[in-house]
Amino acid sequence: MASAAKPSGGIRNVRIEHCQFTSGTYAIYIKTRIGRAGIIENISGDDLDVLAGGFLRVNLVSAGNTNTADDPVEGLAGYPLGRNFSFANIRVACTTLADVTKISPEKPLQGLVLSNITGKCAKGISLANIVGAELKDIKSPASPVLDDR
Repeated sequence: MASAAKPSGGIRNVRIEHCQFTSGTYAIYIKTRIGRAGIIENISGDDLDVLAGGFLRVNLVSAGNTNTADDPVEGLAGYPLGRNFSFANIRVACTTLADVTKISPEKPLQGLVLSNITGKCAKGISLANIVGAELKDIKSPASPVLDDR
């Protein structure tokens, strides 16, 4: 499941429940880029099985289409805002548990919860530029478990 935000309205109130992900690079990939503005908020997942690829990737600085007519929105107004991402009751057998590093320090992600995650991954959790990160009950042997760039 991939989501990409446009400046006109963003993405809000998305809930992913009772799903099994069996292919792809990431089960959940939230992406946009600087110059598109917009808000991506209230994204949650519960009771998910990730059997291939990685579980979560967030890129709010450099992903998405660069050939849109309404780009770019100049200055800080053009920096997308992410807030209230929450994922719980996740079972993994994947390559990367979470790569949440492509976030601008000028507009950090506001609120990330990862809880009750079990299974195995080749790579653990990498986080950068997040205010209000909450990690709890994560039992996923990986190397490294947490990289907090």
